[in-house]
Amino acid sequence: MAVDLNRLNTRWQALRNERSGWESAWRDLALHFLPMGWRHDRDSQGGKKPVILNNRLMNSVGVLDMRTLAAGLQGGMTSPVRPWFRLGLAQDSGRSGAGRSGGAGAWLDEVTRRMQMLFHRSNFYNAVHALYADLGTFGTGVLIETADEKGLHFTTLRAGEYCLDVNSRGEVDTLFRRISMTARQIVEEFGEGPGEERGRGDAAGTGRKAGTDGRPDGRSDGRQNDLRGDPGDGRPEGGPQGRRGAPNGSGAGSGADRGRGGCIPDYIRRAAERSADMRRFDVIHAILPRREGGGRFRKPVASLWWLEGAGGGRPCLLREGGYDSFPAFCPRWDVSGLDVYGRSPAMDVLADCRMLQAQTMTLRKMQHKIADPPLAVDSQLRKSGVDLRPSGLNFINMTGVNPAQAITPIQQPEPAALQYTMQGIEAVEQIIHDGLYVDLFKMLISSDRRQITATEIEAREQEKLILIGPVVERLQKELYAPLIERTFRIMEEWDLLPPLPDGLEGAEMDIEFVSVLAQAQRLVSTSGLDQTMAFALNLAGAFPDALDNINADAALERYAESLGESGAVLRGPEEREAIRKQRAQQQAAAQQQAQAAQAAQNMRGAAAAAKDLGQTVTGPDGQTALDAIIGGLGRL
Repeated sequence: MAVDLNRLNTRWQALRNERSGWESAWRDLALHFLPMGWRHDRDSQGGKKPVILNNRLMNSVGVLDMRTLAAGLQGGMTSPVRPWFRLGLAQDSGRSGAGRSGGAGAWLDEVTRRMQMLFHRSNFYNAVHALYADLGTFGTGVLIETADEKGLHFTTLRAGEYCLDVNSRGEVDTLFRRISMTARQIVEEFGEGPGEERGRGDAAGTGRKAGTDGRPDGRSDGRQNDLRGDPGDGRPEGGPQGRRGAPNGSGAGSGADRGRGGCIPDYIRRAAERSADMRRFDVIHAILPRREGGGRFRKPVASLWWLEGAGGGRPCLLREGGYDSFPAFCPRWDVSGLDVYGRSPAMDVLADCRMLQAQTMTLRKMQHKIADPPLAVDSQLRKSGVDLRPSGLNFINMTGVNPAQAITPIQQPEPAALQYTMQGIEAVEQIIHDGLYVDLFKMLISSDRRQITATEIEAREQEKLILIGPVVERLQKELYAPLIERTFRIMEEWDLLPPLPDGLEGAEMDIEFVSVLAQAQRLVSTSGLDQTMAFALNLAGAFPDALDNINADAALERYAESLGESGAVLRGPEEREAIRKQRAQQQAAAQQQAQAAQAAQNMRGAAAAAKDLGQTVTGPDGQTALDAIIGGLGRL
């Protein structure tokens, strides 16, 4: 089925109309919290320059607090200096000893290490930091993951550059964006004819050199392996591929979109040949389910690029490709029902931030009047003027005039009014701090991230953790889990995974999030168990039988589960019972040995006592105690 650009253009315009209700709010939010965070998709037309600075901004608390929020989420959820996720096996995978035991644990640890290294070698941590700022300001962020022979690459889209849509489950599955490109850029990106390929992905990656085996550590095993394979021949789903899953050719995998090329209009090629021609043209990129995008590829996610008609001309298809999975991650801070775009904490304190600007302007005027007050000047000085410079001279007629009143300040603010204004500003600033979770995130930033623990966070900021808990859960569902799953598929296609151990074929993977905030969130649920155990121990001082109610095994398993510890920490029921059985046998054997030793000791004691009786003289005739006893028995 051929691509219907008219239908796609109609969908694009409909999504833009739906987004228009958010644009004024996003623009206002950007002015107060994130300068340069908003860019309308029409700003590049007609040579319009983006607004870089807000000249009306009088107080930068909103901007600084948003910077703290972004840095806090970076350090608390995806810190580059400590692990923040761990791969495991689902408990219902049907494998004995599901978890991380034995060879499965070593394989999962190696996969986790390689994936973390891929993230470190890419621009992931820079891109996700910008995503957090967008998320806190606009309530919605967009991060696109692509891959090529150089590695992974991540692109963050600014608010106003994209349009989204959700499916019946409320999941974002459609992305449209407009990109303003010069003619030279269009020819460089889409200039190949059908069947030609560029040998690179959508964007630059990490700079990993070709010729290695593609492992994250860069080692080579002697194979010629540049992760590119053979170029495709332009046929749908066709084209020879040199290596399994190489994301080149028309059969692009999860990581790259290098599909069939379209045609570039002649006026674009002529403009590209003129070095002084800096005109920009609008290119639309649509990523949506294949059933809606059409085309000849069978990838489940369609990727279509086309040039909007310039001067009333017809749109022109530039590239048609696809993905195995949706490459855009679109987390929302808070969303209701099937809403497309989310709400942000900045929206909650926007009114306070506006009030803060007005209060700060009033304060600055008051301070200005104190430092340089308006003056009342004697009318005699109208012609000569007043010299207010240091050591300035003003000539005044001293006849009948008090020199001290010739030039006097008027309308000076009272110090008490200045103090009240400053207190009001501090109160509003604290509201903004609380609304953007600044106290919690400043603790993460100011403390040593290698030493701060989830217990410390939970003890200090338990109330704020409860408030931010839904955000942590939503980020795990809409960003981290899809990101790790898609990256795992890319590693599998590019042959970056270690050899699979026996018995793990078809096993279901599980993702454990072990970041500081994720652990602290789970730690909140352990407070009830801590209080129960503490009360039981105190009660046992007066009533020892109270401890009979405690199931220690269940309590320990529950506590470890709440902390997110892996299955390798606690032994399974079978192994635990075997250890206890062996311990009981050892204790029984030791008890038998002790009883046998005690019996032997008793026998030795009896023999020694008999010997003493036979040697102890008790009578005058040399009779011993034993003889006396025997004689007495005879008389009986």
